[in-house]
Amino acid sequence: MLSTIARAAAKKVGAGAVRSSTNRVFQSIWHSQRLRTRENTEATLSGANISFTPRRTFATATKAHATSPKPRSKTSTKKKASKKPKKVTAKPKAKSRPKKVLTPEEKKKLRIKELKAVALSTPKLKPSTAWTVLVGEEVSESAAGGKSLASSTTDAAAKYKSLSPSEVESYNRKANSNKAENETLLRDWIKSYTPEQIRLANNARGLLKKLTGKSYGHQLQDDRIPKRLRSEMALFAQDRWASGDLKGVKLTDAAKLLRGEFLELPEGERKAYRDRAIADRERYVREYKAAFNRDPEFVKRARTA
Repeated sequence: MLSTIARAAAKKVGAGAVRSSTNRVFQSIWHSQRLRTRENTEATLSGANISFTPRRTFATATKAHATSPKPRSKTSTKKKASKKPKKVTAKPKAKSRPKKVLTPEEKKKLRIKELKAVALSTPKLKPSTAWTVLVGEEVSESAAGGKSLASSTTDAAAKYKSLSPSEVESYNRKANSNKAENETLLRDWIKSYTPEQIRLANNARGLLKKLTGKSYGHQLQDDRIPKRLRSEMALFAQDRWASGDLKGVKLTDAAKLLRGEFLELPEGERKAYRDRAIADRERYVREYKAAFNRDPEFVKRARTA
């Protein structure tokens, strides 16, 4: 009886010992696994330069990974560097001032100014008569002595009247020399401009005379510009004036006489003047085109008609 109880007790004790030893083995295995996991975690976090707190290992690692700055890519840097161009706001347009309305007198002054620019200023020429040569000398001497222009002219007039024939001849010789120099100078000056510029200059000089009542230089003589076109009547009048029959007759009276004579001409003589006018027209068209590189206006009108 006792042996049976002892065997049961021993068996129970042996089972408990086995169970306790088994629990210790599991505890030691679990503990070693926990230590190994902790060591691995510490090694990982220490490589990433993150502090480690034993009690909150995984939370700290997660937080450290979350707060660690990520390296910026080149693409994102470029995108930030490239700024959008600023919108240029258009400035409000300034209000245009109303044009000033010119008075008739202001318009005339403006027109005269424009014509003077087109008319061309001729170069300064030397005195070309004996009187102007003498006056020029007196004015130069008087200016050096402090005399006025009026007194210089008075002295020049008195001196001119008292000139001897040889002195007059001397002044004429000087004036003729100056005249030749002036012609050469003026011719070269005219050739420095185109025929079109000279034509416009002559037109402007004529208009200036009408507007101001004063002469603004003589008409510029350019041999490149064709002579005026002559009609039948103009050719007849030219021949009649060349005959000398109208010498001493007033221009207005002569014009009336010439017109009556022309209308009374026989048909044969009228035809001769008509043929001469046609030939002169052809000459004018040819010379005009050579000078201005275009046809006269009446030729253009005839083509369009």
